[in-house]
Amino acid sequence: MKFSEILKELREDRQLKQKELAQKTGLSPQCISALENGSRTPTSQTLAALTRYFQVPSDYLLGLIDEFGNPIITQEEKSAGASATRRVSLTPIEDQMLYYFREIGKNNGEQGQDAALAVLETLANSKGGGKM
Repeated sequence: MKFSEILKELREDRQLKQKELAQKTGLSPQCISALENGSRTPTSQTLAALTRYFQVPSDYLLGLIDEFGNPIITQEEKSAGASATRRVSLTPIEDQMLYYFREIGKNNGEQGQDAALAVLETLANSKGGGKM
C-alpha cells in the first residue's frame, strides 16, 4: 500500500475527519488532504507528527512493513530474489488474539496489555492446560 492509502485508512479507522486529524497532529487540513491524495510527500517533521499520533512505526506509514512488522517485499524485489526472513504464519485465532491485544493497547495502554498477558499466563499455567 502507498503512504496516502495507509494514512487515509488509519484516519478512517479512528473515524476522524481530515480537519480533526490536522488539529490533533498540528498539521494543516490542506496538508492532510494533499498527503491523502498523493500530491504531497511527507517531510520528516510531518512523518514524525503522524507516527506519534497513530503510535505506529514510520516504516509502517511508508509502506515498508506490514501491521505485524514484517517487511513488505515488492514484486520487483521478489523478481530479484529477495525474501522475507521473518515471515510468520498465524492461525486465524492467533491473528484475532493479536488484533484484540493491539486494541487493548490502543484503548488501555501498556498497563492494559500487561493485565491481558497476566490472564493468559495464568491460563497457560493452570492444571487444565488453560481449558475453561
